[in-house]
Amino acid sequence: DPGSNPMSGSQCMEPASPSACVSASLSLSLSLSLSLCVHYFLVDFLLDLSTVVSGVFRERLSQLRVPLEEVGAERAPEYTEPLGELQQSLKIFIQVTGIYKGFCLDVIRNKYECELQGAKQHPESKKLLFHHTLQGELQEQIQRLEEDRQSLDISSEWWDDKLHVRSSAKTWDSLPPSKRKKAPLISGPYIVYMLQEINILEDWTAIKKATAAVSPQKRKIDKPLGVCPASFPVLLHGLPLQLSLVCTPLPSLGPAQLWPRAASTRQDCLPCPQ
Repeated sequence: DPGSNPMSGSQCMEPASPSACVSASLSLSLSLSLSLCVHYFLVDFLLDLSTVVSGVFRERLSQLRVPLEEVGAERAPEYTEPLGELQQSLKIFIQVTGIYKGFCLDVIRNKYECELQGAKQHPESKKLLFHHTLQGELQEQIQRLEEDRQSLDISSEWWDDKLHVRSSAKTWDSLPPSKRKKAPLISGPYIVYMLQEINILEDWTAIKKATAAVSPQKRKIDKPLGVCPASFPVLLHGLPLQLSLVCTPLPSLGPAQLWPRAASTRQDCLPCPQ
């Protein structure tokens, strides 16, 4: 077709041989048909490719939709197995948390009970401590008062004895020798301990305290210490107006045990009359 190719007219207008024109027209028609074939092939290929791609997409979508529906219905194994493990872990965690909660509550309860018991015992302990302290102070004061009373009793007895000794001595000296009573003879060894007045007071105070501390059931003294009357000054080796403590012989106690200071100042003399 001379109208389909614009160069065909110029080529034909040029002087050429008929064979050259025929070959040119054949090559041109061949190239056109080849390009058309390629174009149609590409169009068909693209259509087929889009069809295949859409089919693959639909297939893949259908493959994914089924597991998704199974997961939504909780029937898929890849969903139920991890879910079961998570639920088991949740149960264990809940149990451990409950045990920990119980321990925490026990600790709080024990701490509360300890605080409550401490709050109750603290005033009680302070009360007992104050009671014992006050009792000790009162007992100490009572003991001091008792010691003071005993010392006062000893001093008063001492002065009474001295006054009695002085009056007796005067009476003895005023009597004539014929009317004076003679000392009766008493058998048995006796020891008279003649001490200083301060030593006698100290020892007498110690004896008073010891006898006051011992209960009446435990006092098993046969005869207490006596005071020799001052009406027999001759029997006391010429020591008038001196208080001499006389102890009767006891089977279980010696003189040193009855009177500690007597070891250095003891003197044997005649027995004091009863």
